[in-house]
Amino acid sequence: MQCANVKPRWSHASARARHGVRKGRKEDERKLWHRKWLGALRRKAAGRVGATDGRSELPTLVLYEVFVRNHSEEGTFEMVRKDLERIHSMGVDVLWLMPHYPIGKEERKGSLGSPYSIMDYKACEGSLGTLQDFERLANKVHELGMRLMIDIVFNHTSRDSAFVKEHPEWYKRDIFDRPTSPWDDVADFNYEEPAQWDALIDVLKFWVSKGVDGFRCDVASMVPLGFWQKAREEVDKEGNMIWLAESVDSTFLSALRRANQTALCDAELMQVFDLTYDYDLWNLWCAVVAGTEPVHRFLEMLQFQEVYLPAKAVKLRFVENHDQTRIMARAQSKHQAVAWTAFAAFNKGAFLIHAGQEEGMQKATELFEKDPIPWSSRPYQGFLSKLASLKKMKEVTDGELVLISGAPVLVAAWIAPPVHEPSPSGRLQLPKPGGGLLGLFNVGVCDEVPESPDIPLEDGNYHNIIADPQAEDMNTLQVTSGKISVPIRTAVVLHFEGDLTSATPLYSNLLDFQAARSVF
Repeated sequence: MQCANVKPRWSHASARARHGVRKGRKEDERKLWHRKWLGALRRKAAGRVGATDGRSELPTLVLYEVFVRNHSEEGTFEMVRKDLERIHSMGVDVLWLMPHYPIGKEERKGSLGSPYSIMDYKACEGSLGTLQDFERLANKVHELGMRLMIDIVFNHTSRDSAFVKEHPEWYKRDIFDRPTSPWDDVADFNYEEPAQWDALIDVLKFWVSKGVDGFRCDVASMVPLGFWQKAREEVDKEGNMIWLAESVDSTFLSALRRANQTALCDAELMQVFDLTYDYDLWNLWCAVVAGTEPVHRFLEMLQFQEVYLPAKAVKLRFVENHDQTRIMARAQSKHQAVAWTAFAAFNKGAFLIHAGQEEGMQKATELFEKDPIPWSSRPYQGFLSKLASLKKMKEVTDGELVLISGAPVLVAAWIAPPVHEPSPSGRLQLPKPGGGLLGLFNVGVCDEVPESPDIPLEDGNYHNIIADPQAEDMNTLQVTSGKISVPIRTAVVLHFEGDLTSATPLYSNLLDFQAARSVF
């Protein structure tokens, strides 16, 4: 007999029984959550149709980065202009030119110097061409319906910039009263003088008058937010500009803050900028590519971005740029490189193509010497063009992205808004699911092709929107009993009608799903 005030003894059997009850309830809750989740996604997507904020095109943009010096043997604006038809044919919206200004000579890096060590903000490096050549390039960009973005480097100038001599009070100084910077060939601004702010804003207005439509702002995190706010307020009077911030990675951001230096995070920059770099997750992504972190963890952090960034935040997604290792050199295999490139385009946000990706280049951009891109057959150009076309599909422009799984392949989907069809009888008719895009990306580190994951689609044949450059047999794929008969070598994106048959959103301990359920 058990006394009323004495607790029953704990046993493994009773614990297992209680756990089984809780597990069953949890599974029921998960199923309910899944149904509500799909419904909420469709409602949210429906609310996005016809957005009138004037900036709804930002997540659909495709940018193309060019270093004029090394884009051709000649290394001129004119040769870039002659390549614009090809670039435009890839689905590019914005041509981004790396710095095109005269380069400092004092403490110059290499024989030609870094383009980020600038002597004169209102001139062009002579070897690239004249200001008139620049304007001809801008005019051609506009004729093709694209926009022109230039690099703005307002954290520092070259050490022999006229500003250093004329306005020494604008610069940070060391203990010997010399202009200082972590980099030998430049001197850092201090942003303490209103006259400096006005002078730099005048630079922006100057380039707008020459046909520039946007600015990629170098190390924007290290420039005071107040300056960027004032600059945008003044410059946007000249036109509807695109503002891209090179935000910094979390390790660098932490180091800057420990040193008590200006260090703006993405959320702060997004008060001003339309787009920010995807560097907040860069170090983690690099570890995933190397195989030292699981894909699931990266997807969790992508979900978490939706929480810690502003609701309308737009990221610039990429797998390489002029500061980073080429994806063909970083990835463990070509198939992994192709798969990650495809996911970068499929992911929510704008998409960057770095000149030379068309060739599958492995060599990183050489900033200090002449090193032209060895253009030849461009085997990946068609593939990149198809990735660019994804950004304009209605499932992406109007839909909502959901991350489903990280293994054995990365699985994600775009859910389109529901379709409202008139009823012949005039009766109330429920909207039909609008279909979507299902993406499967073989981002694993080994060369072995994994077995087909569970495919949440009805049996049938599906068109693969992106053509694998190394697998012509992947254009049409058959789904049978939730499996694809042909192994996924790199990546596929399938268009589907109706709804997904069964798909549970990626579960993350970083998010409070109890709170999420209460929203619905």
